[in-house]
Amino acid sequence: MNFDKIWNDTLAFEFDSKNDNYGFTVRLAKENYWTYEFTQKAILEYKKFMFLAAINDEMVSPSEIVDTVWHQHLIFTKSYNKFCKLLGKKIQHVPSTHNKEDFETFVNAKKRTKELYLQHFGEQDKSIWEYSSMFDSLNLKKSNFKLRTALIIGLNIFIALTIPFYFILKPFYSTVNSEEFFIGIILISLVAFGFLSFYNHRKLNSLTQHFDNSSFIFNLLPSELVFLKNDGLKDSILMLINKMIHEESLYFLNDKLYVSTHAKAHSNEEAVVIKQIKATKKGLTYLEVFQLLSSTPLFNNISNAMLAFKKYILKSNFFAKLFLLNFSILNVVLLLSFTRIVTGFVGDKPILYITIFTIILAIAIIFYLIFLINLFFQNILPRHYHSYVSEETKSSLDWQFLFLGSVVLVPTLVISMNAFYSMPQNNSGTHGSCGSGNSDSSCGSSCGSSCGSGCGGCGGGD
Repeated sequence: MNFDKIWNDTLAFEFDSKNDNYGFTVRLAKENYWTYEFTQKAILEYKKFMFLAAINDEMVSPSEIVDTVWHQHLIFTKSYNKFCKLLGKKIQHVPSTHNKEDFETFVNAKKRTKELYLQHFGEQDKSIWEYSSMFDSLNLKKSNFKLRTALIIGLNIFIALTIPFYFILKPFYSTVNSEEFFIGIILISLVAFGFLSFYNHRKLNSLTQHFDNSSFIFNLLPSELVFLKNDGLKDSILMLINKMIHEESLYFLNDKLYVSTHAKAHSNEEAVVIKQIKATKKGLTYLEVFQLLSSTPLFNNISNAMLAFKKYILKSNFFAKLFLLNFSILNVVLLLSFTRIVTGFVGDKPILYITIFTIILAIAIIFYLIFLINLFFQNILPRHYHSYVSEETKSSLDWQFLFLGSVVLVPTLVISMNAFYSMPQNNSGTHGSCGSGNSDSSCGSSCGSSCGSGCGGCGGGD
C-alpha cells in the first residue's frame, strides 16, 4: 500500500465547490460557531483521522471535534462516497452503545489512534484532540449566574442598604457642609474609578494566561479581530474592501465599485466579494456592497463565531467575579452620594446640586460597566496581537487597519464614510442550517445522536 499517495490524495481532497455559497466548510463553521482558521484545522485533522482509518484494519477513534466534522461529511453523501473511494475503503461510522464491552473497545481504539497518529504525523493538536469544543481551550469555568440577574440583585441590595446607610452616615453628614461633601465625594469617585481601571486592565491582561497555547484565540483573522474591536461587521467589510482597492482588485467609477479585469482573490473572503459584485453585472455603491456581503454565509459566520466567543467570555466565572467587584465598589460610591440626598431631604436642606451630581455619577457608572464588558475585546486583545504578530505581518493593510484604524483608508473610500457609518449595525446571523448553495447534502438525513468521544471508524472494504 502506497501510504504517501493515499495521504497526498487525502490532503488534496476538496470539500467545497467553487460555486458553493453555503458549502461544507461554511456550514460546518456556522453550525458549530467556529472561526475560519479553526474550521480549517478541524478539517485537516479529520483528513488525518480518515487516513489512519484507511491504512489500518483495526478500529480507530476520533476526538469529539473530529467526529463533528465526520458527522457533517456523512450528510454530504456524494462527497463522502467520493472521499472513501479515494481512500480505497468505505469507512464505517460506529457509534458507541455505552455498554461495558464497547467502552473497552473504544478505549483501545483511542489509544491505537494516538499511537498511529504519533507514528505518521507527530504529536496531536491539543485544541482538536483533547477538547470537546473550540471554546474549551480557553479553560474558563462557566459562571453560576447571569450578569442580568446580578444587576437585578444588586439594585435590590442598593435599595435595601439605603436605610442602614442613612442611619450610619446621618451623624457625619450633619456636620459636613455641601462644599466639603462635594470635594470628598468627587475624590472618592475618582479614586474608585482610577483603582478599578488599573485593576481591570491588569486582571484582563492576565486572562490570556488561562488559554491553552493551542487555542483558536491566538489564530484569529484581522476581520474577526476588527469585528470584536469595533463591535460589528461594518469595519470588517470596510477593511477588506479597502485592501482590495489598494491591491487594484476593485476600483471606484462614478461612486460605484467594479471588479478589475485582473482581479485575483487572495482569500475566501475576497473571492466572495469578487463573485458577489460580478454577479450583479453592474457597479455597486459601497452601501450596496456592504448590504450584499453582510447577508452572505461567509461574512455572517464572522458575526456568529465572534458573538459566541464574546458571550463565552462574559458568561465565565472569571469575568463574573470581575464585574461584581466593579459593580459593588461603584454601588457603594453611589450609595454615599444617594444617602446625602436622603439626609438633605429629611433635614429640609437644598438637594438640587447633589441630585444632579448623583444622576451624573449613576450615568457614568453605567457607561463604565459597559466599557468594562467591551474592554477585553476592544482593547486588551488587539494590544495582545500587536505584541504577538511579527513586524512583517503588521505591515499588511488589513493588520494596519486593525491597529491604526481609518487613517490607512485609500482616498477613494473616505468620501463614502459618512453614509456608510450612518447605517445600523448587522451583527447577527440570519441563515438557517439548510441555507442556499449547491450542496449535495440533505438536511433531513443528519445523524440523530451525538456520539461524543465514543465513535470509531473501521476500515472495512468496499
